[in-house]
Amino acid sequence: MLVDANSENIDFLKTLVFLEIRHLEGLRDHIGLYGKKFFMVVIMQGKDDGLLQTFFRNSESLVQKQICVYRDLWKIAIPLSSRTKELEHQHNDGYDKSLFGIRNIQNEINSLVGQTKQSQ
Repeated sequence: MLVDANSENIDFLKTLVFLEIRHLEGLRDHIGLYGKKFFMVVIMQGKDDGLLQTFFRNSESLVQKQICVYRDLWKIAIPLSSRTKELEHQHNDGYDKSLFGIRNIQNEINSLVGQTKQSQ
């Protein structure tokens, strides 16, 4: 599932543990694929303006193109776990830490690099 995960919907998205969810910034349109024979596109007019148009189609060639678009979007989207961490850090602007000694500094750098690798 591709979504624009934000502070308003992140708690709900985290409850959908049975789905693999990825975040794509600014995603407003919704593509629904039903097998390989039918798809639906919901086009939103603006962020708060609501539904503008819904388009249904059962053309197999058009569905195949939509599957390709979805796969491309999936590749550039980030996992929900990474987006969750981004949102958590946005609320922690006041984080400060003082380190003394070369070993403590090296350990902190290694820890931060490890956390970054895990979230990717």
